[in-house]
Amino acid sequence: MAADRATARSCADCLGWVVLNQRGACAGCRRWRQHYRERGTCPRCRHERLLNSDGLCRSCLQAIRLLDDAEWALGIEGAPPRDLQLTVGVYHDRADSARQLSRAGGAGPRNSEVWNLRLKQQRAGAEQRPAVLEPGA
Repeated sequence: MAADRATARSCADCLGWVVLNQRGACAGCRRWRQHYRERGTCPRCRHERLLNSDGLCRSCLQAIRLLDDAEWALGIEGAPPRDLQLTVGVYHDRADSARQLSRAGGAGPRNSEVWNLRLKQQRAGAEQRPAVLEPGA
């Protein structure tokens, strides 16, 4: 029986830290490559990546859902770019899919209601946070 040569390292595509075998890309990025072949600059993270039909990269689609980023989920004009944080994957995890966003007409009004509520909460939270943190003592 051959030894499993899986090691933890960065995926060549999404740069997430994950356990990889011989291949340089994680399972999610390999599937993404099969579906999306158009390369361009993602407007959300400003990185050169493979983009879906919404013009977003896989990492940003995951971040939009993880962070409840309603501005980008609803496709609001003028939403500012976001930085990406380091992600850590799980070996053979199937939660790595980056489904397309359901926008107008996709999943019906229920989906829009949820994202509009999150947008309202997101904007209310931004008004309460100070733009610059006070210096520490």
